[in-house]
Amino acid sequence: MSATKTCPSCGAENDVIFTNCMFCKTSLPQIDMNSISNEDLILNAGEWVGKARQNDYNLVRKDSNANEWSGK
Repeated sequence: MSATKTCPSCGAENDVIFTNCMFCKTSLPQIDMNSISNEDLILNAGEWVGKARQNDYNLVRKDSNANEWSGK
């Protein structure tokens, strides 16, 4: 089972890496990261990196040169 944080405002389940609710933007409670099992960390690492980097990709304009970002 994946570790989550419950939003105190709207009750939505959020990934443990979030500091604000992804739905209502309310601050989420802090948790002890050591309480997350190694299995959960490994299973979710790729997804969390993708979510953390999502804004980087959204900044690319539709008409920009894709090779500009890859250096090719």
